[in-house]
Amino acid sequence: MIFKPSLLQIVVSDLLKHKFTLLIAVAVVASAFSVILATHETRLMTAKREMLRGEKDNLDIEWRNLLLEQNALVEHSRIRRIANEQLNMHRATGKYEQVVELP
Repeated sequence: MIFKPSLLQIVVSDLLKHKFTLLIAVAVVASAFSVILATHETRLMTAKREMLRGEKDNLDIEWRNLLLEQNALVEHSRIRRIANEQLNMHRATGKYEQVVELP
């Protein structure tokens, strides 16, 4: 009787004969997966960067508004200081205040 190897035995013996080709095929598959992972990470980081840029823009707008508010408040305190120092004006106390009612 003639011995016929099974398909699995044929595949295994063929793979063992071509070790270098098998190693190259595994390296190509590993390289393909690393390209897929790198592309995915790049897309995630690009999306995060865009989100952070939007947040930065919002914070810049808020900063400008706070600067405007600070300048407005500084102007009021400057006017109060000039009125106190140069014009000798002071805030009225309760006994000097009068309420005027309109008919």
